[in-house]
Amino acid sequence: MRKTTAGLTATVVQLCAALLTAFVLARSLGPELLGQYYLLYTLTLTSALFGSLGVEAANSVFVGRGEEHPGRVHTASLLLTVLLGGTAVLLAGAAYPIPWLGLTGRVDPINYLLALATVPFILYQNLVWSILIGTGHLVLMSRTKILVAILRLAGDMTVVGLLWMGASQGLAASGFGVRGLLVSFLLCSALGAAFLLWLTLPVARPQALQTRGLLGRLTGFGIRSHLGTIAGQLHSRADTFILNAFHGTSAVGLYSVAVQAAELPILFFSAIQNAVFARVSGGDRVEAARTVSFLVRLGCAAWLALVGLGLTVIPRVITWMLGPAYQTSGEAFMVLIGGTAAVGISRLCNPYFLGQLKRPGLLSGLAWLNVAINLAACALLVPGLSVLGAATASLVSYLAGLAILLFFYCRLSQQCLFEVLRPRRDDLQILLNALRSLTREAPAR
Repeated sequence: MRKTTAGLTATVVQLCAALLTAFVLARSLGPELLGQYYLLYTLTLTSALFGSLGVEAANSVFVGRGEEHPGRVHTASLLLTVLLGGTAVLLAGAAYPIPWLGLTGRVDPINYLLALATVPFILYQNLVWSILIGTGHLVLMSRTKILVAILRLAGDMTVVGLLWMGASQGLAASGFGVRGLLVSFLLCSALGAAFLLWLTLPVARPQALQTRGLLGRLTGFGIRSHLGTIAGQLHSRADTFILNAFHGTSAVGLYSVAVQAAELPILFFSAIQNAVFARVSGGDRVEAARTVSFLVRLGCAAWLALVGLGLTVIPRVITWMLGPAYQTSGEAFMVLIGGTAAVGISRLCNPYFLGQLKRPGLLSGLAWLNVAINLAACALLVPGLSVLGAATASLVSYLAGLAILLFFYCRLSQQCLFEVLRPRRDDLQILLNALRSLTREAPAR
């Protein structure tokens, strides 16, 4: 359980860094500049995700099941970072003039290029972390994630400090703020990738590709699940680009505050998913279903708590901390939190479909169905309701996606929904045992 402790520690650090960064940037930049930065930041992460071709999933599965040596997979990941990252940058660069994206005239071309230059480094980090998930070195993965989060935080705070110094001298933030943050993002991502390469040498030192066709096997498996990855990113980020196209970067800035706050709980769900991935993938199918069903019940309890806080406390805190200009952000958070918590529950089911059943195609199909629901809802709601329309569209599609996923999970695990969701007598005991074990010393890999 020390791996779980490390994962949760990394999650807490990431959460605190994200909260501090979101607060400081919102106060320093204002909705308009914040929207420009968030749009480019989202573009960077989306390009890295699209360009990976799903190799992250392939790395975890191939290494986790012992089919490939971690060192050879690391070598393949380095090669794919260059090939796939470069391709992603070229394609994203060609998308700049597309009118319906709303980038031309709203996003500075130099800032756009800085964002694209960061893509290969983000891609490499994701590929290496997927190897560590497969090997079970979650403590090491957590430590490197903490390091990357601290680097990003230090870079952002340095830029903000310079902004405040400039403001005290009567200089406007518009010329330096967004570009300075993007330069910081690029430098910190490159430094983080270098540290990640160095720290993972004892675990996955790059080796010669002795297995013929390894690149093809990794990309072949990855593409099968990658359609789902693309769909998942479109599902969670298409509303940002649609909002920008209809209402501009100021609306994106207000929405970004709500999105970042509402998505923070997903970090905890992801930490749990990573912790149980190897156990669910390699264990007995009945035991795997029992583990996932317990996590779904735990996730539903967390959903109720998060929705309660989201409807009562958090919106008032957002408005109090950021000012009346961000009241719309608090209102959007009230709508979003129920949906993002549902996304967290869905992630707890993913190891069963991907690792145990090895059916990435099913997840891909369900993800594209969610995209269709989200795009239809955005088309209906965003033009007239702006930020609240985007939040409502996401809520509808997230809840629909969870309902559909649970239907297939119950069918494939041969359980009824009531059986999965019904609290068990031993649920509390299992949870207490897990919490007690977090304090015990256990050898880490």
